Amino acid sequence: MWSRLHITRDVVVLYAAQVVQVIISFVSSVILARWLGKEAQGEVTLYNTALSFLILVTTLGVPAALVYFLSSHQLRKQQFFFILSLTTTVAMVIAILLLLNNWFVFPEFFPSFFNEHPLWLLVLLLHSLIAITQQITIAILQVERHFIRQSIIQILGNSLYLITLWALYFSDAQPIFAWVIAAMIANIVLQLLIMYKHLWSKQREYLRMEKIPKNSLKIFLGFGLLAFVTNLIQFMNYKMDVWFLNHYFNNKGMIGVYAVAVSLAQMFWLFPQAMQTVLFQRISSDTSQSAQWRLAMNQAKTIFLYVSVLALPAYFLAEFFIPLFYGEAYQETVHLFQWLLVAVLPFCLTMPISAYFAGTGRVRVNLYSAMLGFVVCFLANWFFIPKLQTLGAVWSSILSYGATTLFLLIMFYFERSKTESPN
Repeated sequence: MWSRLHITRDVVVLYAAQVVQVIISFVSSVILARWLGKEAQGEVTLYNTALSFLILVTTLGVPAALVYFLSSHQLRKQQFFFILSLTTTVAMVIAILLLLNNWFVFPEFFPSFFNEHPLWLLVLLLHSLIAITQQITIAILQVERHFIRQSIIQILGNSLYLITLWALYFSDAQPIFAWVIAAMIANIVLQLLIMYKHLWSKQREYLRMEKIPKNSLKIFLGFGLLAFVTNLIQFMNYKMDVWFLNHYFNNKGMIGVYAVAVSLAQMFWLFPQAMQTVLFQRISSDTSQSAQWRLAMNQAKTIFLYVSVLALPAYFLAEFFIPLFYGEAYQETVHLFQWLLVAVLPFCLTMPISAYFAGTGRVRVNLYSAMLGFVVCFLANWFFIPKLQTLGAVWSSILSYGATTLFLLIMFYFERSKTESPN
């Protein structure tokens, strides 16, 4: 069992790192919004959504499975590179099939500049493969409990991205989409180079090639598949509103305004997500269910307090600061952001709780909560968006996040009786 002091140190350092990350993310979003304008912001949002979907579908839950099986010593470190090679090969095949099929069948999933040249599909494929390699490598840092190192690497990469955006903004570089996406890829490549330099010098056993027995591989992929389905459904809860808006209105300016509101609200997730990562690894490596439950409970309280302290002033100051930083063109973002905070605040509680269920090997609980949220989100988007446009998307998020949060809170509450000592 890890010491309380050790996890407290991780929490404090991660908190400081996430404050830096929020500042970098905020400044980057301001530069992008002012440089791109509403229409181009909507196009980049569609690109990022397509990229995230491609990464999620092609990784098949492997990063989460790696953290769980390596932390619980059910997988050898020397078998990591075999998993990485297998995953990237399968991912490339799946990605090519998905891209070719969806580009023709579901063009609303992609930005309109994809119609200018088919080379953009190749760019998206390359971007996704680099990002997949990054996600799997990050899993190793999490297994080794190098959360602070991971945060520092991300800050370095995101700082380079911010500086690059700043230079591009003042030079008014063209073509605009090509430069923005090139900056995103450069950010990931820098992080990957630093990570592999660390692995080569400190954790070289991960870079050896050892095959996994078929039975072990089946168990590993079975866990990964459950994590994949859960994450896929959760992703749809987060992103389907963008596709609904594009399908019904095909208004990139509307999507751009909504995307800024969503990105601002999701900044409040950065610290909870970091804590979720720490908890998942720690809970996976412990065997005491009572200790696991108490840890998740304590972190849920900390996260809720943290987000509440930040969200309350943000709600009231948004009306002044959003037009100031982003420009009057994004005035509509204010009330969308304020409503989204209503959904984000309680939803942050689900992150330590979902880490608890995943870390104790019960990914199915997270899957059921994601399925409930998906059904609510789909029906609400279908009903509200045609009538209320972006406000309808916000209401869909509130209902979906609320249903997911309530389900997980109930399940977590009933876990308490299982963890109580007979004394």
